[in-house]
Formats: sequence, structure tokens, C-alpha cells
Amino acid sequence: MKKAEYVKAILALADAGDSLFAESFLNSKGKLSPKKIAEHYNVNKKAIKFCLEVRDAICKIKHI
Repeated sequence: MKKAEYVKAILALADAGDSLFAESFLNSKGKLSPKKIAEHYNVNKKAIKFCLEVRDAICKIKHI
């Protein structure tokens, strides 16, 4: 995957988090859905998943 795909994914996640419609990007478990974000922003789903995993890992490190 190209670096540009990851940049697009990061920007899509930032916009989804600030969006008034952020609830529409949640799955049934209340977590951000990579599929819904990828479809809305026309971004690679794997890049979105990777960015979410990195975010979760950083959050875990901060809480240690």
C-alpha cells in the first residue's frame, strides 16, 4: 500500500472524529467501523484498520 493511502486514512479518521455524524461511523459494539469510514471517505479499508490499531496501541502505552 502506498504512503498516500495511510495519509488519506489518517485524515478520514480525523474528520470522522470531528464529524457531526460520528455516530453513523460506529458499529454495533460502539467502536469506529473501518468499513463505514472507508466507504464514506473512499479510502482503503486496510489503511483505516491499521491506523485504528496504531491508535489503540498508543492509547494502551499511555495508560501503562
